[in-house]
Amino acid sequence: MASFMAERFPGFEPDDIIQETFIAVARALPNYRYVPQEKGHFHNFLTGILHNKALNALRSARRHSDLLEKFAAEPRAVAQASEDEQRHWRETIYEIALQQLMANPDIAQRSKQIFIRTAIKGERPEAVAESLIVSRDVVDQTKKRMTERLRKAIDRLRNADGN
Repeated sequence: MASFMAERFPGFEPDDIIQETFIAVARALPNYRYVPQEKGHFHNFLTGILHNKALNALRSARRHSDLLEKFAAEPRAVAQASEDEQRHWRETIYEIALQQLMANPDIAQRSKQIFIRTAIKGERPEAVAESLIVSRDVVDQTKKRMTERLRKAIDRLRNADGN
């Protein structure tokens, strides 16, 4: 799969796309019936999903890049933008920063899980601590550190124009 990505989407980080492909395949497999004469080879099925996931990621990256370039090129555009545009800009920055945070391999999976469950999904810290067999203090400290990392990532994206 990595060679497929390198050949068709050079310079594109394949790991997330491959993971999304595996998730899609895992969801499709219970209903998938392998009949090469009707549907072609499984390899074609798999690369088709991979290709679509890569194109979706590419489109998404372009949209985010276009927004960053637009506001970086015209700093006054943020001040002059309508309230809806400003809200959309803030949401986009937040989404990109959150994606970067969750993709960071230096952050432990448990920390990411605690952050998603408490900060994003709004689960009670006590319930998260109990299910992960950690103390409430660990949950609180982890959420605090992850929130700070997210805030720093957001600040870096906001200052992408060099200010």
